[in-house]
Amino acid sequence: MIPAILMIVVFTGSFARAQDSVSREEFDALKASYENLLSRFNNMSTDFDALKEEGSTSELREELEELIEEIEQVDLKAIAGRPGTTGFLAAGFATTGFVDFDDNDSTFGASFTPVFLWKFTDNLMVEAELDLSLGDGTTEVELEYIQILYTVNDYVTVGAGKFLTPFGMFWERLHPSWINKLPDAPLSMRHTGLVPPTTVGVQVRGVIPIDSMKLNYAFFVGNGPSLATEDLDHLGNLEYENFIDNNGNKAFGGRLGFQPFPELEIGYSAYFAKVGSSGSEFRNVDATLHGPYLAYVSPIPALAGSIDVRFEWTWSDVDDASYDLGGTVTPPIVFDNRRSGGYAQVAYRPSLSGVSFLEDLEFVFRFDRIDNAAGHPDAIDRNGYTVGLNYWLEPNSVVKLAFRFDDPEGGEKNDGLMIQWTVGF
Repeated sequence: MIPAILMIVVFTGSFARAQDSVSREEFDALKASYENLLSRFNNMSTDFDALKEEGSTSELREELEELIEEIEQVDLKAIAGRPGTTGFLAAGFATTGFVDFDDNDSTFGASFTPVFLWKFTDNLMVEAELDLSLGDGTTEVELEYIQILYTVNDYVTVGAGKFLTPFGMFWERLHPSWINKLPDAPLSMRHTGLVPPTTVGVQVRGVIPIDSMKLNYAFFVGNGPSLATEDLDHLGNLEYENFIDNNGNKAFGGRLGFQPFPELEIGYSAYFAKVGSSGSEFRNVDATLHGPYLAYVSPIPALAGSIDVRFEWTWSDVDDASYDLGGTVTPPIVFDNRRSGGYAQVAYRPSLSGVSFLEDLEFVFRFDRIDNAAGHPDAIDRNGYTVGLNYWLEPNSVVKLAFRFDDPEGGEKNDGLMIQWTVGF
């Protein structure tokens, strides 16, 4: 009897505290549950005393144990209604560095990127990321993403809000500075590149086990990009920073990734959108993006270390259109608006060498390329070769030194030095 009495006392205290922190409807429901359980407990106490004299209490003991379990569940609901009891985690990364490229003055910089996670139940969570960086005389603040997530079951999670676009792997998995092996992003993955960094909409994602293998998937629908029609430098490009859609159609797409074994993932992504503004002459212009990706990460004893290999490629096909730059160009500009680009990257860390200093080093090489639309009046295709040396101070802190060698097919070169120190937390 003593454990049951204690449960009633504990529940009564939680019930009283919950009165000030839940809605009236929730409070009335908890009150009804409490009164029902208390009535049942009192009746069982009387029956228990009577049966105790007869020496037969086993059935009542079983019922009493079930009641105690019910009291525990109602008590948890009362506690969950109190403020400050949801799971909360603050994470993110901080970055500082120095860059010196041919076409810009050298400069130091710094940024702080906090990530916030709230877990309300085992199924419901909210996540958000802010980016605070130094601009020209100001501190720039951007909401990188904010989404609500609900886990339906072990294989399905639904998310809604502004989220990192599940296209390829760079933006979703590699873009944080303490994860990215180099201080900058590949040409095709920059905010002016081919792949949409974020999408405002709804996504469904999950992982399906197939024996010892896995198939991961993500499908989404959301606001689409807009078409650049008046800026000669970016004419015909897709602009992804318009978070309010410019037409009544929605972008949709997804990614499928196959893991035959844990170290290797091979996948493909696709993205479709109508990009012209409603009521404009570009209202029927469509865009299609698609491409493969590959990731292989594994320790290799023969190399006395581990390797990290990444590859992504994207093809972008935008319907041809006639651009007169707001009536300032005659005849209008027309070109085949197909672009492509990607990167291949390999990193080696002698983590199995047995030499402590070498184990903290990492060597990185990346080749990236972007092919702009043929016939574009200001298009320059370019290759990039970046070599880097990283030193890991801690598992979550790294200092990077990298040189980028630019190889444009026409135009001026833009070689540069990059130094970065980043900490993930």
